[in-house]
Amino acid sequence: MATIILASLIFLSFLLAVRSLIKDKGACTDCSCDCPIKEEMD
Repeated sequence: MATIILASLIFLSFLLAVRSLIKDKGACTDCSCDCPIKEEMD
């Protein structure tokens, strides 16, 4: 039972890490270029 809980915690943290990594890569604030999406967000 403990191994199942531990494995699910590891899997959940892995998913959250991957999700935040993908989110950071696609952020509009990391470049100074002009694009229509960035203008819409402002």
